[in-house]
Amino acid sequence: MPKNLKNQCRVLLKKLVGNPYKWLIFPFYVIGLIASKLTGIGCVWKELTGYICPGCGFTRATLAALRLDFAEAFGWHPMFWCLPILAVFFLRDGIFTGKKNVDIAVFAVIAVGFFVSWAARLRLSYMY
Repeated sequence: MPKNLKNQCRVLLKKLVGNPYKWLIFPFYVIGLIASKLTGIGCVWKELTGYICPGCGFTRATLAALRLDFAEAFGWHPMFWCLPILAVFFLRDGIFTGKKNVDIAVFAVIAVGFFVSWAARLRLSYMY
């Protein structure tokens, strides 16, 4: 293979895949999913700590949003709307708009939103 073609293939692969290390999360997800099904433990975080995790209900919220039932989605997890933004961040190696300060601000708003949502849901779970 000519050296120039080899470099072009690398550049194309880098653009398609981005940072290959980010894809290492998927085996852990699959292992966790299999372990969850085999043991009957739904959420490892809740099983270990006794508290809901920050992402608790996110999958159910996403599925409800795909059915266009946004009220149910919000009930499961108030931050369900940020999934497309997080997907772009993941697929583009942390780049959403291309402007570093804007990207950091968007990611910070999402992170704070998850924390506030989690804290409020923890507080509500103690009330009932």
